[in-house]
Amino acid sequence: MRGVRISYLIEHPEYIPQLAQWLFEEWNSILGERTPDARVKKLQAHLNRDQLPIAWVARANGQLLGTAALRVHDLEGREDLTPWLGGVFVGAHFRRQGVGAALCTTVEHEARSRGIQALGPCVWHQRPGDIMCKRLQKD
Repeated sequence: MRGVRISYLIEHPEYIPQLAQWLFEEWNSILGERTPDARVKKLQAHLNRDQLPIAWVARANGQLLGTAALRVHDLEGREDLTPWLGGVFVGAHFRRQGVGAALCTTVEHEARSRGIQALGPCVWHQRPGDIMCKRLQKD
């Protein structure tokens, strides 16, 4: 997709309500949140640049496309796998256009710049509990 820009969520807090709605609609059955407001509070905790959790947003032409985050951990019971690339989500109309890959690449680059050697991304596979960990290469 052309013209995609990726920025810290803290630079675009106006996108939080839309992100909360998207994430609530997509993942409510997994996350068990009762309203999008619960997700708003969690997204607000990601309004950081220098400490985890940190979220980024992809946007083009003033339109929100998606988000991804760097978190301390993202799966209860697996706090040993830290930090995590998590919360990757791309709006339905913008999928399969490289937006998710661009978000993940940004998070990986930012992790490396912070001296992080490996990420434990939360990946849902056919078998619940499958987890993938990615060793980061130097830039």
